[in-house]
Amino acid sequence: MKKTRLVWIVVLSVMLSLSYTRPVYAYIDPGTTGSIFAMLAPFFAIFLAFLGFLIRPFRMFFVSLFAKLRGNPGAESPASEEQSESDDSSNDKESRKNISEDT
Repeated sequence: MKKTRLVWIVVLSVMLSLSYTRPVYAYIDPGTTGSIFAMLAPFFAIFLAFLGFLIRPFRMFFVSLFAKLRGNPGAESPASEEQSESDDSSNDKESRKNISEDT
């Protein structure tokens, strides 16, 4: 009973504090806004790339784990897929090398 009363008091106090508005005498022109976004965009991109590098190993782990749990004997793990892609690219390089030697 006391917890619900405390929650209501907190909710009402937050609502009252947010409902009171004061006049604000500030103006940010479009040029300033554009420069702020131009400064923040690279940081946002770096942050997303950093998250991608952190999340990828976990994602690959769960993909291989679920492939094993499903019982797909032919399912390759993500690491072996990357290896097969690099093997394909090395085969392409060798075939181009053989073609250039033949001419």
